[in-house]
Amino acid sequence: DANTVLNAAVADALAGFADAMVDVPAEQFEAQAIEYIKETLRAHKRIIFNGNGYSRAWEEEAARRGLVNTKTTADALPYYILPKNIALFERMGVMSETEVRSRYEVELEKYNKLITIEARVMQRMTRRTYLPAINRYAAEVGANIASFAGSGMDEELFAPQKTLLGKLLHGLEEMVDALHALDAAEERERELACDQQACANHNAHVVVPAMEALRATVDSLEVITDRTFWPAPSYNNMLFYV
Repeated sequence: DANTVLNAAVADALAGFADAMVDVPAEQFEAQAIEYIKETLRAHKRIIFNGNGYSRAWEEEAARRGLVNTKTTADALPYYILPKNIALFERMGVMSETEVRSRYEVELEKYNKLITIEARVMQRMTRRTYLPAINRYAAEVGANIASFAGSGMDEELFAPQKTLLGKLLHGLEEMVDALHALDAAEERERELACDQQACANHNAHVVVPAMEALRATVDSLEVITDRTFWPAPSYNNMLFYV
């Protein structure tokens, strides 16, 4: 789709150049072409940036210049059906208005279904895989602490185990809170199902951030959980086979 839009825009620009130069005499062609290029640069120079296009500085400068910066699929798709873009597609013979709007609806539905699938897989993995595994490890750490305490050892000697258990329990609490937040966000998405754009907006700005928050809590617990308890391959397993 990005290539379709880009190709149509390039074709339109070249068509404009051809129309402007079609009746120019040969002896004037070069000078007129240079003038056309100058006019084009003056009209569009605000999009030119020779620095790091991935930097925060360019993002801020682009905003100052009034350039569009859509960061999610949900934010970007409505531009597909702007009147000027529909006119571009029709003018270049790429798609009719009906075809453009149909593709927009299809892309919205596909985006919403993918986010829904990913969110529900994350919910199930958290409940059925990660929470039980971390609970088992926390229980073992707690049992070890109780065993140490019953042995009459100085409590300072097993203070690190107490600290670890505290981190595990606090992390579990954060994980459950994040899971409930994702549940609520995903439930709200189902209520919006009659409006695909509203669903997409909700998915992009509520569901996905809730998924990222849950992912962050799970990641933080992975680094302190004994790997024999961890239910999924770690990056070390996958990259170094250890």
